[in-house]
Amino acid sequence: MLKQLSIQNYLLVENLSVEFTRGMTTVTGESGAGKSILLDALDLLLGARAKRDEILHGDAKIELVAEFDIGMSADAIAILVQDDFTDAKAPECIIRRVINPDGRSRAFINNIPVTQQFLRSIADFLVDIQGQDDFRRITSRKVQLQILDEYANSGPLRVQVAQLYSDWQKTLKELEDAIALEANQRDRVELLGYQFQELLDLDLAGGELDSLEDERKILENSASISETLAILEVELNKLDLVRSKTKELEKLPSSSKDLVSGRETLATALNLVDDAQNDLRSYGTTVKEDPQRLSEIEARLGKIFDMARKHRVPPEELLNKQKQLAKEIEEIDQNEDRITVLESEVEAREKHFRTSARELSQKRRKAAPEFCSEVNTHFASMGLDRGAIDIAFDDRVSAEGLEQLELLARTVEKYDFAPLRKIASGGEMTRVNLAIQAVAAKNSHLPCLILDEADVGVGGTISDSIGRLLRTLSETTQVLCVTHAPQVAAIGQQHFKVTRENEKTNLMNLEGEDRVRELARMLAGSEVTPETTDFAKNLLAQAMD
Repeated sequence: MLKQLSIQNYLLVENLSVEFTRGMTTVTGESGAGKSILLDALDLLLGARAKRDEILHGDAKIELVAEFDIGMSADAIAILVQDDFTDAKAPECIIRRVINPDGRSRAFINNIPVTQQFLRSIADFLVDIQGQDDFRRITSRKVQLQILDEYANSGPLRVQVAQLYSDWQKTLKELEDAIALEANQRDRVELLGYQFQELLDLDLAGGELDSLEDERKILENSASISETLAILEVELNKLDLVRSKTKELEKLPSSSKDLVSGRETLATALNLVDDAQNDLRSYGTTVKEDPQRLSEIEARLGKIFDMARKHRVPPEELLNKQKQLAKEIEEIDQNEDRITVLESEVEAREKHFRTSARELSQKRRKAAPEFCSEVNTHFASMGLDRGAIDIAFDDRVSAEGLEQLELLARTVEKYDFAPLRKIASGGEMTRVNLAIQAVAAKNSHLPCLILDEADVGVGGTISDSIGRLLRTLSETTQVLCVTHAPQVAAIGQQHFKVTRENEKTNLMNLEGEDRVRELARMLAGSEVTPETTDFAKNLLAQAMD
């Protein structure tokens, strides 16, 4: 429900704050006072485009704020919680919109900036604003289907069907992607297999490339290495004199620390030289000139480098390339198996969806005549004696089930049924809509219903019937109604009067005698008499019946 609305600098309103109650609220006032400003302000607040001439002062900004109680609106709560605008445990919805004199605007939900598009998307779950020619919500085929499902108590089944459809479509998309992938890879798989076999035939071992290059370098330089080793052997053998003299040092008294240290260091050095000489002799035995082995290595390296160029990778990456090809071939093989699995899943999920969707469809078609009949019972009391509605179903598979529907109506018996949106008279459309809303409200959590002169073109008994229908509707849905009919105004639990003074619009909450006087004015026009005052009191008394 709408709890509070604040308006600043909008049209003829300078500063206005209104608190609303549950049930039915009526708004009255003389012609030209600005009764529709509340509706227009709400429409603007919820995403309508601002016009330059709607700003009261040229250098001032419009500021509109509305607080909604969304405790009964599961859809609104779900959207706001999903986008982190509120907490599911304590949901709140305060909408603010600021429009600058240059036309630029900003909008906020719970002080978080939002776009106009988001405002419009959430609006359908908060209010249903209906001017004489504005019936966007009720003419939506999606909304009409939702109303019938709620009337038939099929809400949970409707949610289940939507989820099953989503699961089916998701799996179907996966299957289509897998089939497309397979088609694109039929030629590629042959190429991959050929490339992979080439690398298998190369039989490259880990570390083989480095080992071959080291061995090739030794073989290419074997003569030079042997010569170097021979020279080192000769020069190291010249240390024999150093060795004999070192032995003489061992015979000297060892009282000097420097002598002891020098003798030990020299002995260690000679031992290290001996070890190095032995290692070099051993290494020298492995260094031989071998032209045949060098030729084999050159040939092997040539194959490796040729394969690297062919696969456009560095030689050291050939093994990784082989693993990559093996993985890609495996994925293609797995994709073929996955297609078989997905085909079975798609078939099973479609079958599950259609089973539940047929059940939903049966409930819809069974409930449709009852729904229409119940709506039609309200028409006579609203001056539409020969009016009626009907429901047309069209086959259409979607998240909503196996069909879509359209509410059809006629207001004169000789005419054919036509979609609601094609009913010419705004007054007739208002009454048809009220009858639908009254029936739908029994099982639906409809948004706050805001009506601009729902009683236009009727009077007397019909106005009273419309008022009582609105009162009944307000038991489950908050109703705000701008009206010229005293019979409707008297039935509201809350009554506001719009006044205009010094080119400014104000709003008064009427109670007691003030409300009687306003109803008497509406009954009598310019001159209020004791008779009209008594009639006004009677209207209020009857409204309580």
